[in-house]
This record gives sequence, structure tokens and C-alpha cells, in this order.
Amino acid sequence: TGHWVNDSSDLEKEADRAGDAVARGQKFAHQSSLGPLGGHEVIQRDIELGMDNMKDSIRTDVLAFRDELEKEVNYARNLISSNQFRHIKANAIHPYMKQFLTVAQEAQTNKVLDSKAMYAAKAGYWIETYATKVKTPESVLSGDFSADTQVTVGATRPDGVIGYKGTDVAWLDITSSGDAGHIKRKNSTIWENGLRTDYGFYTAEVTYPSFGKNWSFLTDDTPPKNLGGYNYENADKMYELREQHEDNIRKDWARSLPYLNLDNNWRVIPKERLGKLARMTWYFAFGEALSAKQLEALCIYTGIPISSYGLDRDTGDGDDANDDNYKPNKDDYGSSDDDDDISIASEPAPVSVAVTEFEPTSASGKSLIGSKNPQRLRQARRRVMKHQAIVKEIVEDWDEAEDLDDIDNLKEEGSFSSAGGYASFSNKVSAVNAADLNLSKADSVYKRSFAVDTYLVDRASAAATLALYKKNNPAALERNIDLTSDDFQVLGNIDVAQANTKVQIINHKEVEINHKEFLTRTALLLSYLSRSIPNPPPDPAYVQETIPHATASHPLKTYSARNRTAPIATHDLSSDEIFTTKESVKEQQEYTVLHSNKAQKRYAKTTDLIEYLKPMDVPFGGIKVVVKNPQPIPVDKDGWKVTGYMSKKDGGTSPLNLSFKNQRINALQPIDATNALTIIDAMGSGYLWVKTEDIIKHISVLPTAYAGLKVKRTDLKKLPSSTTGQTLKVFPDAQAPNTDAKAVNLQNEELYVYGEVNDQHSVYFPVKDKDDQWWYTETKKLVEYLQGKPSSLDSPRFKKSTLKNISKNESNPESLKLQDQWGKAVGGSIDLTKVTIKIVGGINLDKGTAIIESTKGRHFVKVKDLLSFPLMNQVNLNDLHIVVTHPAQVPKQTYADNRHRIKSYTDFRKGSPVDLDLSSDDIYLPFGLHPKLGSNAIFWNNKYRWVETPDLVHYLYGDVTPGHNIGIHFQEMVEVPKVAGKTEVNISAKKSGMNPTRVDVASKNLKLLFPKVFAKNTWTRVQDEEHLKWANTGDLIRYLEAVAPHPGITIERREKNNKRNLKLDVDDTPSTSFARVSGGGRAVTTTDEPTWDKVRNHILAGPFRKSDLDFLKGEYFTELGTTNAVVENLRQRLQKYLSTSYYDFLMDYLRDVE
Repeated sequence: TGHWVNDSSDLEKEADRAGDAVARGQKFAHQSSLGPLGGHEVIQRDIELGMDNMKDSIRTDVLAFRDELEKEVNYARNLISSNQFRHIKANAIHPYMKQFLTVAQEAQTNKVLDSKAMYAAKAGYWIETYATKVKTPESVLSGDFSADTQVTVGATRPDGVIGYKGTDVAWLDITSSGDAGHIKRKNSTIWENGLRTDYGFYTAEVTYPSFGKNWSFLTDDTPPKNLGGYNYENADKMYELREQHEDNIRKDWARSLPYLNLDNNWRVIPKERLGKLARMTWYFAFGEALSAKQLEALCIYTGIPISSYGLDRDTGDGDDANDDNYKPNKDDYGSSDDDDDISIASEPAPVSVAVTEFEPTSASGKSLIGSKNPQRLRQARRRVMKHQAIVKEIVEDWDEAEDLDDIDNLKEEGSFSSAGGYASFSNKVSAVNAADLNLSKADSVYKRSFAVDTYLVDRASAAATLALYKKNNPAALERNIDLTSDDFQVLGNIDVAQANTKVQIINHKEVEINHKEFLTRTALLLSYLSRSIPNPPPDPAYVQETIPHATASHPLKTYSARNRTAPIATHDLSSDEIFTTKESVKEQQEYTVLHSNKAQKRYAKTTDLIEYLKPMDVPFGGIKVVVKNPQPIPVDKDGWKVTGYMSKKDGGTSPLNLSFKNQRINALQPIDATNALTIIDAMGSGYLWVKTEDIIKHISVLPTAYAGLKVKRTDLKKLPSSTTGQTLKVFPDAQAPNTDAKAVNLQNEELYVYGEVNDQHSVYFPVKDKDDQWWYTETKKLVEYLQGKPSSLDSPRFKKSTLKNISKNESNPESLKLQDQWGKAVGGSIDLTKVTIKIVGGINLDKGTAIIESTKGRHFVKVKDLLSFPLMNQVNLNDLHIVVTHPAQVPKQTYADNRHRIKSYTDFRKGSPVDLDLSSDDIYLPFGLHPKLGSNAIFWNNKYRWVETPDLVHYLYGDVTPGHNIGIHFQEMVEVPKVAGKTEVNISAKKSGMNPTRVDVASKNLKLLFPKVFAKNTWTRVQDEEHLKWANTGDLIRYLEAVAPHPGITIERREKNNKRNLKLDVDDTPSTSFARVSGGGRAVTTTDEPTWDKVRNHILAGPFRKSDLDFLKGEYFTELGTTNAVVENLRQRLQKYLSTSYYDFLMDYLRDVE
């Protein structure tokens, strides 16, 4: 983590003492500085480890429980140190909490008070009960885990016991830091050796800071309920200072109280009367009666023997009157081996004593001296000694029959009266010198404040003074104090808006002003406090920034040092006070130095500052905040385009179109879908808002699950629990599924998914654990797991796809390359001549990839590669579930003849032929047109079928007006060879052949769009110098025949399946002009129609020749005429005798003549 970790409580205390000394300016001979590792603050853990051999299956939950228990334990300790524990309602429910509250209340009403050690122990009981009975640390446990508290196991009693599937797997003990490590001293060996279980075992101590030997727990009035934002740090310091202060008072009284003994010069006074003389002197000093029991309490408090005053605690029970350590019965602690274990069943009933009845205890003695001035007692004693004769005389009047031969019995007050004794003394002294009865020392002293918002001010290192004004008259200057020698403390937070601040002088030699309260000017006080705040190290690149004002009242606390025990000031960020930064606002630093035009240099808690800036419309209010844990958003070569916003008003204003590539962008806030916008560092564009959904959309499809970030999403669905211990393998990186993988047991661990789990869409699917960490798992196995569980409205939605086989084909080899969903090659390739693959779900052309399953598992493949196999082999595509959302439609065109009809088949074997009508049927080419294939796939009537490629090419590029959106996969165009001196060809920009240009092929870069030249087409598509044009097919064929060979180019002259071009069948009907024709020979008979004789001679006489077409186009149609009736008659006769493809072929040539 980059922190120094110190788990030794002794070293912690030593470090704390040394740190405090350095903070006060004390120098050491071998002093050196070592900053925190990596610029982080030092942390300490309140955990003392016993033993740990836990297995991973329980570690997360056990440590989560431990950490939660530690948090509650230390919070409970804070409640006691701040006196807030009195407000906890559970005090009335749980016996040990109730007992501690009762004792604490008795301490403030002068009832019997247990010893400090016992009081601290009872405070520990309160902490344990609060953390284990009131709070619920077990709430963090999951699945088959359980937790119990105060479980007796043999001779020991763990404070917390964690069970897993009915087996104890962890013991935890709660104790104070002063007794850390005591589990190793317990009777049971389990604390060090553990229990043997299938899951391992864990033991540890959870500690809280000790209260210390002198912690009195005696505070002032119960503070108001304030459970939020309480300054526990300063509360602890005030308690420690109170102990030091009260110990000094006790020592001072221990020096002053012997004055009541009147030393050896008073041996003339009977010892049994010394107690009464002391009580009279007390009345002289303070005007208050002092009973024998109260004098006893003073002796107990100061440690002075009672016998010094002629008193005897004749109780008959043998107790030592000087022993103020109450010895509780064993039942007070329970019966286990641990002094801090609780046994509620044996809890004694709280002591109940009337408030008015004063018991002689340490607490009673402390209460007696209250705010009294011990110097006045000493002055009273000197005045009494001055009049020894008078004292001797009046003492004789104090004899009491029952006490004549014995010292004072504290149980018998007798008839002595402190007031009466002093009256006798004062009457006699006033006759001698009445002035001796006037004591000049004040009878009381000011009480020092130890409230939680009282702050000590360090002495100045250079000459400085501070003016103090009267508390009830702020304009009246009372005195100036020297800040290099006088100590004072600030009472309450410094309100910058107020002109004056209340302070108190402390540790002053003049009793009259010691602890007296004054007012001082707030501005001057803040100016002085500012001196102790050093300027941050110079940074030439840093530019100070102004903290924006709040639109409504917003409080801010600032500090005089990098802790909460130095004077705290309060500000209103909506006021006219102006704050500027003196250093970068870095979240990893606890405090940031600011400058105020009213308070000068101050420390602000960085978290407070950032929390104030976060909600602003402009990211962080325009402040360049350096966050501690930026969330890196990787952007690869494919880039990320996203919209950024300067302001978040109305969901984002001033949009900026951002484009990132091959870089890392940082989100400056946790990525949480409940937040509409998230701040990012857009590098050159500064800090901007972006929509959280855009970030999540980007990172949710990365190879590393959610970029390795803890991302909160809404609408998550929890995977159903397993009752049989089923596991899912999860891993952080889908491109390395065996790296850092782990098995998640769904019987006791939780996983969540977002959206539908569809195995047709992914090979790996992201899942989230309960700590918001995302992982990948195999989609197939996830679907199978969900399929085996009962479904409900709360169950994740899933879809299991059917598998479509593509069988191997040895006659047409094809290799299929495997990849992942990010395009990275994985798993090599598959030889489709040897392996049968299965398509998962189907093929969607819009996605570009599909998922297949083979012996190598599931992988992505490119759709174009996957389709190449079935398209090349022209199989039945209807079994493959191919989805094309926007297929190209074959345009419709109507002719007077049947040229708009075309045959379709189920596969390459021309099975189940069906005639399609190009003028009316909705026909689509989903995969474009592949001229190299013998047949191309079409989609008609919700089925895939095959159509012969020449028929499609002829229709699309012969009959249909150009401009259709059919994609033709030309692959590489074929270059027409260049041979000088050979035939030229006619080139036209239009298919009609209008305005042709005679071109010398040898001087042109002429390319064919198709590797075949179809003789049946009058014009052929070519590319002439990068422009698509039409070439006269006859010219082109003559040129190619003349320059043969012409590699890569074939001339299509004949129909497929080796059929004769114009072989006519027998027609015996009288209306025909054709006779029986056999072989390739001529007709054996003729009719009376001379026109058809020419047809017989020129067309039916043998192999089809171009001269036949020339005859038809020229001589024949000139002789025949061009009336519609004659042309239609010719069409009908030709259509009857010619195959469909050659009928169309002839019509191409005849169209221009018509």
C-alpha cells in the first residue's frame, strides 16, 4: 500500500511521545527525519495477530468481520472518551453497559467510586458489549458464516467466534492496547495453535487505546448528544491534560494539607484533638464546615495518613483507611482466566448511596477541594500558628467524655462544630489583632477548562505579545501576555466572523489570574497562529487557485496545525472571505495549506475541501484537485470518442467532442452508475464531466474486466446460490484466462451479472463480486449454471443458443482463423477439411464476427471467413440461422417477354428448382454478388436459395438501369493484355453504345470487372483509366482471340453442362416452318414460308456463329419488317425452340434492332 505499518503498541507509544516532543520544538542529539513511503501518511493497525493458516475460502469474510469489529470497538472507545456514551439507549438494556453508566453517574454525584483500575475495566466491558451486542459486525458475513460473542470454551472465553458451516474458524479477543498480546498468555493453547479444521483457523486481538493508569473518568456535565463530527482526537488529549492537571492539584494539596497538622511545635495539643483543630482551620480558610469523614476523604485523596490528625477509622472490619483501592469480589470479573472477560450472570448490583451522604473516598476528597485555593489554607494555618496561646486555650474546651482517653473516632462526630470552634478562636484573636482574621489570599481559584473544543496554543519562538481584554467588557484592556513564556488556551472554535475570541491563561504563577478567562482580538490571534504554519516547498509549476464561494451558507473548519488538537477556526464559504490555495489540493495529503484574507495561513482538511468542491457545476469548482486513487480508463488504438461537458447543469452543458487514442484517461471519482456524471482528467482539455454511462459502456467491453476497476452498476442480478458447492472459474483478463484465476464457490460467495447472459454474444461474460470487483467467466458455463437453477423475477436473464453444424469438406479445403472478441488471434486456425465446427446461435452479418465451437473450445471468427465456406460450397444456408438486417434488394423490371424470369435452387446441385419473377418477387442478395462463384445466394420468401451467377450478372448489368445498390465482390480486376497492332474495340460511356469511341487496347489500361466475357452480352463492363465504361463484346472477343493466350480471362460461349448452343427439338405441327433436325446437320424438309427457310439456313444449319446474328440484325429484319405482329411471332417461335438462357442471349442482340 505504500505505508509504513507499525503493529507494536510499545513502539507506538514511544513514537507518540517522541513525536509530541518534536512538535513542541524539543531537539534530540541524534534526530533525523524519514518521510512516509511514497508520500503517504503513516498508518497503524489495532490488530495483534495470534495465528493464521486460513484458506482462501474463508479469508475474505473473516478479515471483513475483524475489520468491522475493530471499527466498532474504537468507535465505542471514542464514545467514552468524549462522554457521549451516556446517550446510548442500550445502556438500559445490557447489564455491563448499565453498570458502567451507573458508576459514571456516581462519580459526578460523589457517590462511592471504584478504583481507577476497576473503572477502566468496566469501561472495557462497556466497549466490548457495545461492539458485539449493540452493533452487528456479523452483518458483513455471507453464506454459511455465523458469529457469536462471549462464548465459553473450556477455561477461556473469546469475545468473538466466527463459524463456517458449523465449524469454528476464528477467535477474536477485544482488549486495551496496554494489554496487547495477552492472548498468548491465556490458558487455552488454541489462541496460539488454533483448531484443526478443513478451512484453517485464525486468532487475533482487536485493541483500543488504553485509558491509562491515571484516567479518572471524572468529567464535567454530561455533554449534549453529538455523534457526528466529534473531535475525539482532542477529547483524548483533554483527558490526558486533565489527568496531569488534577495530579498537580492533588500534589499541591498534598503539600498544603499537612499545614493542618500544625507540626511538632504543637505537641502541647493532645493528638486526639488535632483533627478538630484541622477542621477549625479549614473553616477559617474557606468558611465551610468540615466533617471527620470529609477530613478522612482528604487524607485518602492526598495520601496523608489519617492518624496524623488524631483520627482513627475504627470500623471494626480491619480495612486500611489509607487504601483507596477498592478490592472487588471475584464475581465482579467473572470466572474465566481472562481479567477482561465478561460474566454477566454474576454481575453485582450497583451501589446506591444518597447524594447528600458523603462517603470517605478518593472521589469525595477530590470533590472537596473543588476550586478552592490551597494558598489560602496555608495562609490560614500561618495565622493560627501566630496565636498558639489562644489555640491551646480553646482546644481545652473541645474535650468530650467519650473521647478523653482515645483519639477521634470517625464514626462519632460528637458535639464538635467547625463553625463553633472557629467562633471561639476568632473572638479571642479579634481582641488581640482583628486584622489577623482577614486572609488576603482568594478562597477559590478559576477552574481550568478541558472541554473537547478547548485548544492549547504553543509558545512563540520569537518575541510576541497578545492583548487580553475583560470578558465582560471587550473594550477594556486588562493585560498583555508574553507569548514566549505565558501559556494560554482557546476556549471553543475561533469564529472568524466574530471580532473577539475567548481564551484562558493556564499554568500561571499568579493564582489570581491563573485559569481566568479573557477576550482577545480574533484577527490578532489568527495572525499569531499563522506564524507556526510553514510555507509549502516552492514549486515553479504551481499556480495558486481561488476557492469558489458557496451560493448558500457552507461551514469550513481550518486548523493551526496538521492535527485537530490545535486551535480550530470556523469559516463560512458564502461570506466575503477569500481563500486561495498555497499548494496543490492533493487528496493523499490529510491537510492543505490555504491563505485567507481574514485568517492568513491555515490548514484545511483536504477531504473537507474536496467534498465541498465535488458538487459544483464546474469540475471541482475549477480547482486542479489531485485525487488519491484516480480510476485509469485505458484507451487502445481503436480509440474512444466521448462527449465531455464543462458544466453539469441540466445534465451537461458546453459539450466538447473528445477523441482519445492509445492513452490512459483518469476518472477522478469512483465510477458509480447512480451518478449521472463523473469527472475525468481529459489531459489537454483539463477536467471535464462525462456521462457515467459512457464510461461504463467503454470499459465494460475491454479485455480486462471493467478495466480492473471497482465499478458500481444498477439493476444487477445475483446468481442463485448453489446448495452443492458448485464453482465458477473467474479471472480478471479475458485474454489470459489462466492468469490470476480463482474458483468462486457459489454456495458461500456471491456473484452478480448485468443484463442478459447470451452465449451467442460473448465467449466470456463479466461478473461482479460483493466488493464491486469485476471478473470474467466463461459464458457457456455461466449459462449452463443458470439453466440448472430455478428461475424467478430476481434471477438473471439468460439465453442458451442452439448449435449449427458445418461439416468438414475434403474436396474444398478451407482454413478458419480463430480470434477473441477484440480481434486478437488466439488458438491458431481450424482446417475445415478435417474438423466439423458448430456455429453458436447463428451468424449476424452486422456484427462482423460470430462464435463457433470446436475441439479447441469456443472462439470468435470473422463472419466473412465463416461464410466463405458455405458460400463456396453452396450448401443449404437455411440451417445456419444467418441474420442480415439490411440486405440489398434486387431491383424489379418488367418486359413484354419472359426475360424477367430466373430459376433458383436449394443448393449447388440445383435441387428443387423454382422460377422467380424478377418483375414482382422480393428478392434479396444478402451477401452481395460473387462473380467467381458458379451460383450466388439470394433470400426469397424467407428462405435462402441459389441462382446461377451468369443469370444474375446478365440481369443486373444487362437489363437493369445502373444505380442499384447490389455490392459486387470483384476481388481483383483482370487486366486486358496489351498487344500492339491488333484489333481496336469500341468503348462507350453508356450501355446503349451511344457515341462509342474507338480505342487502341495496346495504349490503354483496360481492365475487366469479371474474369469472364459473356458472348451473349452486347456490351461488357470494363475499367478504362480508372473510369467504368462499356466495351463492345464482339470487338473484345475478337481482340482476345487475336492476342491469345489471355491468362485469367475466359470467354463464355456455350451453355453449362455442354449443351449445344442452338439445337432445336422436333416440331411436327403444320404451323411451324422448321422440320426435324438431327445432330448438327441441316433441315431435311422445308416449308412454303421463304422467310423461315432463311432462318433454317442461317441459324439451324449448325454451330452458332456471329454471322447468324449479323443476318438477324441486318438482312433478315430488313426483309421481314419490324411490325409488332411479326416480331411477336418471331419471339414466340424462338422461345418455343430455344432454352431460356439462349432465348435471353438472342434477345440481347435483337433488342437494338427492335
